[in-house]
Amino acid sequence: MNETSAYDSNYYDPTVDKILAVVYLMLAICVLFFNSLEAYLMIRLRNERSVTTVFTCSLTLTDISMGFMGIPFSAIAMSQQRRWIFKDVMCNISGFFINTCTFTSLFSICLITVNRYLALIFPIKYQRFMTIRISQTAVAVVWAIAGLRSSVPFFFGKGYSYYETTLCSWSTKDVFGEQEILFYYLLFVVPFCLSFSAIVFCSLHMVIALIKRSVTKREAKGGKGGDKEKEAVITTLLIIFAFIGCYFCYYFAIFGYLFDIFTMWSDKNFLFLEIMMFLTIYMNSLFNPMLYIIRNTKYKKELKLIKEELLAKYCSKKRAGKGSSIKFKRASAVSVKSTTAKRDTLLTVADDNL
Repeated sequence: MNETSAYDSNYYDPTVDKILAVVYLMLAICVLFFNSLEAYLMIRLRNERSVTTVFTCSLTLTDISMGFMGIPFSAIAMSQQRRWIFKDVMCNISGFFINTCTFTSLFSICLITVNRYLALIFPIKYQRFMTIRISQTAVAVVWAIAGLRSSVPFFFGKGYSYYETTLCSWSTKDVFGEQEILFYYLLFVVPFCLSFSAIVFCSLHMVIALIKRSVTKREAKGGKGGDKEKEAVITTLLIIFAFIGCYFCYYFAIFGYLFDIFTMWSDKNFLFLEIMMFLTIYMNSLFNPMLYIIRNTKYKKELKLIKEELLAKYCSKKRAGKGSSIKFKRASAVSVKSTTAKRDTLLTVADDNL
């Protein structure tokens, strides 16, 4: 790697990168805050855990990992004129976490969608078959597949000089050579197509089921069960739309590289695609917990309880402070009275002696 600045190529704008560094830093703080809040709510509601909670916990863990190992490194790189100031092993570790998180997000949303589809279309079979142990096994398999998929660039990839700068990026050409395109097909295209096809299939069937009002027997009788299922499906669809919108640029860049559609693009177009790709990926880690916190009724009730508990603690401390100040005032008044009484007795004794 050389030490030439990224801006010597007239490709990057230092002002834009400084703004992006601030935006990435604010995103990292918000991502960690909202996902930690969602994790705290899950811990408080651990007695009411279900299959959906296990899948949601997997997605939350993915977003927290992105907030720790992905976004901060991008913010530091942007603030340092796109130079990677850490060691090469940190480049591989950061890239490993980013790639693992991107695929785990896709697989977790696929699991959430399939789970909601089965609960909506086959409610009786779903209750018999889908257990927490099965959901935990599915999550473990998803993380194992994503980790194995990202371990290939982690062990064989390396950082390289890109546009005359020391950017942290990966090159697997030394390992795969002409077979690199096949490698990308197996690790990017096949998992994406399978997962995305399952998401689209389940989403369309859920929408059709909601339109036909064939959710459950409770909904047919005007009960509240159908309303709860409807809210859960709407939340799932919002999560899917947020994922598609945020990861569109990422998968567009991958497919564009594989099918060689960027040959006629200018440098400004590449720069815009690069900025939008990372920015939208990081924003997806913020949208997920916000949607769950806003849409989940249990989370809303728990937040109200937390607010009441904090308010009660604050009021008790305030009352304790007032009580201690009142006690201090009373003690000082008693001490003043005792000292004045002693002074009066001494004066009277002195007068008697005189």
